[in-house]
Amino acid sequence: MVPLLYAICRANPGSKLQWFISESSEPNVALFRMVSWAFGPAIKAFSYYRPVIGIDGTHLSGRYKGKLLTACGYDADGHVVPLAFALVHEECNETWANFMKFVRTNVVGSRKVCVISDRHASILRVFKEPDLGWNVDAGEALHRYCSRHVVANFQDKFGKSLVPMVRAIFRQNQPYKFNKAFERLDNKNHEACEWLMSVGSDDPQAPNLEIWSRAHDDGHRWGIMTTNGPESLNNVFREARLLPVTALVEVTFYKSVKFFAERRKEAEKAIQSNLLNAPEVAQLLEKRRLKANNHKVKSFREQQKYEVLTPRRQDDGKKKGGRKHIVYIDRPGGVCTYVKPQLTGLPCSHILAVCGKAGVDSNQFVYGFYSAHTLLQTWTPEFNGFGNPDEWPRHNGPELEDTCCNMYANLKTC
Repeated sequence: MVPLLYAICRANPGSKLQWFISESSEPNVALFRMVSWAFGPAIKAFSYYRPVIGIDGTHLSGRYKGKLLTACGYDADGHVVPLAFALVHEECNETWANFMKFVRTNVVGSRKVCVISDRHASILRVFKEPDLGWNVDAGEALHRYCSRHVVANFQDKFGKSLVPMVRAIFRQNQPYKFNKAFERLDNKNHEACEWLMSVGSDDPQAPNLEIWSRAHDDGHRWGIMTTNGPESLNNVFREARLLPVTALVEVTFYKSVKFFAERRKEAEKAIQSNLLNAPEVAQLLEKRRLKANNHKVKSFREQQKYEVLTPRRQDDGKKKGGRKHIVYIDRPGGVCTYVKPQLTGLPCSHILAVCGKAGVDSNQFVYGFYSAHTLLQTWTPEFNGFGNPDEWPRHNGPELEDTCCNMYANLKTC
């Protein structure tokens, strides 16, 4: 594993690698604790996508018992971009702190980023530590919970019957709809409502709604509510978890190569098709334009303020629509009382309706992170092969104790 990682880093400029070892009683031998790595092309791609990452850990299920930690970002179309990896013996305070400091120092840099994760105690600790670069109180980062994990925790405590009501709360973009959905849950089960209000807060009188609620997020999630990204990466590496650790590292490299090669082709095709925005974003906006055709727009032109009335409709037997929304097109990104544009950086059907009425280019309200050009820039960096084992650089440091046979023997505990 040691020569392989050095070979990959040498062949791919900008790649980062950090070993964590302990001293051994034997001369010229070190005890392996963990290793973190990130490939140069993935690091370079980070500057082109939204300032939000997902993190997760997964078990290695083969002979080598341990965990693979992953961090990922999201391209213009919401596809996962593998960012960084770590091979550890267990998820604990030490391993998560080391990995996240590695990500901050070598991948993210000084950029303020929102991190989405589950509620593992060691992950929560990262955002309170003063010297890792992720302290929320110091304004170094933002932290949000994966909604799916919170719902799963809720189900464990209160059963399945209330889960649809909780999911409805998570779905809301508008605070008034959030409050109505919350009131329905409170009327059904007050204890369940109190539990949800306590998530992410040590003070029941000061709920931390922004850490789990879409309606109170202020757009820092960019619409991403779950850790499905890093978990989907872990599914990609599912078979690799049975392999020896050297082969596992190799798989993280070749899967990343495949991601970049395939998605680069898709991005090039989008540019050749003269798309302004990433393909899936373009499809979404087209659906919203069709919906906008049925809206009625009233102008308050002197204020660049518009009132948009949506048509009434039946949806699953429920009456929907028939509501008025206020749109301001003189504000950055466009502002709508529907709120979704402020949460995602993409115009809603109400803003698109106003653009059609006012003869305004709607693409000015699409954040640059979603453009076809940005998509291409994300996947443009190329990987290089690392050659044959007899061509790899020699490792001149101490031998890692049992790296190939039982890399988790005699490990320092967290």
